[in-house]
Amino acid sequence: MKLDIVQDEAGFSRLEPVWDSLLRRSTCSSFFQSYVWARQWWKCFGNAGHSQLCILIFSEDGQILAIGPLMVMKRVVYGMKLRVLRFIGTSSTHTSRRGPLDRLFAVDNSLGWSDRCDFIVRDAINFDKVMDVFWSHLMRWKDWDIVDLREIDGRSPLLTYLHKKDLPDSRYRSVERTMNPSYWVPLNGTFGQYHASLSRWTKKALRLSEKRITHSYQPAYRIAATPEQVESILPVIQEVEQRSWKGQLNIGVFSTARNEQFHRSVALNLARKRAVEIHYLELDDTPVAYFYNFVFNNTEYLHNTAYDSDFRHLSPSLYLAFRVVENAFERGLQGLDFCRTASFFKRRFKPTEIPRVWWTLYSRRIAPYVQYLAEFKAKPALKSCLQRIAGPGANTASDGADQLGGK
Repeated sequence: MKLDIVQDEAGFSRLEPVWDSLLRRSTCSSFFQSYVWARQWWKCFGNAGHSQLCILIFSEDGQILAIGPLMVMKRVVYGMKLRVLRFIGTSSTHTSRRGPLDRLFAVDNSLGWSDRCDFIVRDAINFDKVMDVFWSHLMRWKDWDIVDLREIDGRSPLLTYLHKKDLPDSRYRSVERTMNPSYWVPLNGTFGQYHASLSRWTKKALRLSEKRITHSYQPAYRIAATPEQVESILPVIQEVEQRSWKGQLNIGVFSTARNEQFHRSVALNLARKRAVEIHYLELDDTPVAYFYNFVFNNTEYLHNTAYDSDFRHLSPSLYLAFRVVENAFERGLQGLDFCRTASFFKRRFKPTEIPRVWWTLYSRRIAPYVQYLAEFKAKPALKSCLQRIAGPGANTASDGADQLGGK
């Protein structure tokens, strides 16, 4: 098997025809591994001088069997340079909040907008063969200090492979951490059957929301999906986000110029393929809530939602969410992916949890070893000491892990 590395924009562009066709045949695929997502993310966040494309292309007999959508990020920790190999789309977009201990020990637990990343491998039968080539190359390759693979689907064969690999010597260290799960709602049967299966508290909350909304307003549920509709509605939902709690905390998808540019370019590119949908609720012709969704492989991904805080007492997101679910049943979709970040709101919909895993490998050089000691020895020791001083129940220093706003 041949391994090539794409490190330039031109090479990235040439992969468009084959990328998504491979993804649809991959074992663990999600929208956040798609070409449009990766390409637009790189344009907005990655191509800024501190990162280098490192897309691995695995081929055999002239046919591409797999793609490793990776990049090398450069960091400086305590004056030492680190080269970190990561999935495209998984570095900070400036909406994550780092705790004081993370800042002290230079811990990078920030999250990007991506939700579940992986190697894109055509057919499961090729997976171990592809990973053998990757692992062999990794052990010989000198241009990395840390392999930081966050956002791995916990069901992925990538984890099975990594678990059975032996490190070459004791100077390498690997760490595996569990992240907050993603939430998946399978659309089996009819919407009526699904609705009947919900808890009585969820049904009561929905009835109350519907009663309050219809008593005082004329509601309208709308969907923007064509390029013209999407382009027209984007500034409208941006205003809704600004009036939401996410806008007040500056952690939404439109919270910075780059975040706005990224989500606008993704939406407009996908609208031409009819692969994005913006569901929104109007009350007396005033937009008050929205869901910004993607459609891929017969699944709808509920990437982002927000509602106008002035209408919070009406639970507009709950009302709108059930319109989205009912619409998905009517269209015969396979499922709804509520993506990551644990919340009571998402658990109302009887989702199945999809585990997410963060796997890290530290090389045997000095700089990554210092980072490993800071993150997994010094930080836990100081945190434990501070907790003993503060007493039981005190929140001395938040880790900030997995606290991405805007999902």
